[in-house]
Amino acid sequence: MTIDCDLPDFVIKGGLWNGYKLYDLYKEAETPCEWHKPLFEHAKKKGLSLFSTPFDKTAVDLVLSILHELGATQYRANEDSRDYTEAERHRFEQAGINVVYQQWEHPVYPQPQGPFLSHLAFPDPVCNLGLRKASALLGMEKNSAL
Repeated sequence: MTIDCDLPDFVIKGGLWNGYKLYDLYKEAETPCEWHKPLFEHAKKKGLSLFSTPFDKTAVDLVLSILHELGATQYRANEDSRDYTEAERHRFEQAGINVVYQQWEHPVYPQPQGPFLSHLAFPDPVCNLGLRKASALLGMEKNSAL
């Protein structure tokens, strides 16, 4: 996602993560590899869709092994990972896995740190809007409005 660099363009200015290098923030926020299998298994039991975006060949190996073990025939990828996923599409096809891309337009909401940053984790809209408004904005609450 980024490189380990402390030049100004790679350091967050203002807001909750002021002073963090982007690299350190991504490392802190990443989902550990050993969590993936239990998460996918739990989602399958609950009838939920779950996706994980691999950005290197080792991560593709992990995702493919979990999909194979669960008997999955489809992989839902984040639209932002299209370039990388397409480069690895042949591996998914060889495994009998159809790749589809999540089509979702991110709603814009107020963020105090400056220009809007999309596709942040759920705590960001919750911290900026509150749980009820964030849930309504993201379509997680039926018949709700801001």
